[in-house]
Amino acid sequence: MIEGTTSQDEVIKSDVRSSKKKISIIIILIGVVGYFSFPVLSQWYFATPSIDLKRVKVNKVIRGDLIRDVVVSGKAVAANAPQLYSTEIGKITLLAKPGEAVQVDQVVAKLMSPELDALINQQQSTLEQLNINEERGVLTDKEAQLELESKMNAAQSSLNVAKREFQRAEISYGKQIISEVDWMKSQDTLADAKRLFDHSKKRVSLAKERLHFESKHR
Repeated sequence: MIEGTTSQDEVIKSDVRSSKKKISIIIILIGVVGYFSFPVLSQWYFATPSIDLKRVKVNKVIRGDLIRDVVVSGKAVAANAPQLYSTEIGKITLLAKPGEAVQVDQVVAKLMSPELDALINQQQSTLEQLNINEERGVLTDKEAQLELESKMNAAQSSLNVAKREFQRAEISYGKQIISEVDWMKSQDTLADAKRLFDHSKKRVSLAKERLHFESKHR
């Protein structure tokens, strides 16, 4: 009978100093690695760019359909049965068949409308009446201008007569043939003739401006 395994067991004492030595070596290795890697880590950390939050534009991202523009070459084909219609009352005649190629500014339809024809004739009559009134107005203005020019010529003649009378009166007054009162009257007559002639010239000039204005706006 075996009483136990005590006689076969061997007590192994743990080496505390060996464990402490391993821990010390590990700590030293960690310190050496940290010492040499600290400059790299610090440079990487401080090299990371930083931006002020106020300068950053934040927007909400939503999920949707992605649309792409595709560039292709092709040919646009018109409808086989285009519809031509008129908003006015009348009979329309198509000059081009559906699907037929046409040119720019080509007449493709004609409209026959008595209502439109009557309206066009009415407007043509109105236009002719306006042209007649315009020509009549030009003639009236020319007659008025001619009358003013006639008055200006009469004023010119009166001025010439007044000048001669004043010269005669001045000579007579110098020879004491007429009195001073008669000499002053001839001077006043000359001044009135000059004033009337200047007024007539201004009226003729104003009539020409009015004629140009009326002709332009009629």
